[in-house]
Amino acid sequence: MAAPVGPDDFLLELDGPDVHPASVESAKLLEFASAYLALLGRMATEEEAPISFHGLEIIDKCVAIQVKPDDVDYARILAGASASYLSGDRPPRGLGANVARVQQSIREFPKDYKAKVIVGPWIQPLFIPETKPTSDLPAAIETMRATVQRIGGADPRVRFKGLLDRYPFSVDISQSEAMALAPHLYKDVEIVIKVTRTAEGRAAYCELVSFEPVVTQDAGDAWREWFRPYATHWDDVKDLSEALGRRDQS
Repeated sequence: MAAPVGPDDFLLELDGPDVHPASVESAKLLEFASAYLALLGRMATEEEAPISFHGLEIIDKCVAIQVKPDDVDYARILAGASASYLSGDRPPRGLGANVARVQQSIREFPKDYKAKVIVGPWIQPLFIPETKPTSDLPAAIETMRATVQRIGGADPRVRFKGLLDRYPFSVDISQSEAMALAPHLYKDVEIVIKVTRTAEGRAAYCELVSFEPVVTQDAGDAWREWFRPYATHWDDVKDLSEALGRRDQS
């Protein structure tokens, strides 16, 4: 009998013909779980927000491994972002080996087995490139204001925090782009990105198309710039009140 899924439960499930705990090869099931949790852990580390998973229980729900994340909402967000990488979208630098390991662990099962991650009522199928559906959402071009939070690495990467994005996102960039962005560290820039988002709106994969600095100007300087073309005319005015039509009637 399948166990009910609670709101804080995190399960990795395999479904398919005659799939149950006694029919699945133990080593393959454990490798799948280990590879997948390692991927989420690496994603969290890259975002400088580590996550941990504890405990292990085998659930007779087809067959599922249940663990306890220390932040179930964050675990669900990571799981949603991971799905696009597993299905073939290019992952950020540093995640390639983890993604390949999960993909290979899924390939070890019969082709009619279906892998999915379940977090409470939320369910995310885990497709690999050869099983990827053709209805995936395409990438979109977006323009936004974002703060440059971090730049660097042997293979350069920049981390942005969009003005309207809840979570920061990272973009692989060239060395020349890294040098151009460096003076704007911890500052706001206007960026154009090609982005693929998860169902929750989180940026799963991004390419930097262009960026421009946000120029801030002192209000007094702005008024002086506006006034400058008219300065010569006002230099010849002897009575400003009369010129402006505001002479006091006394």
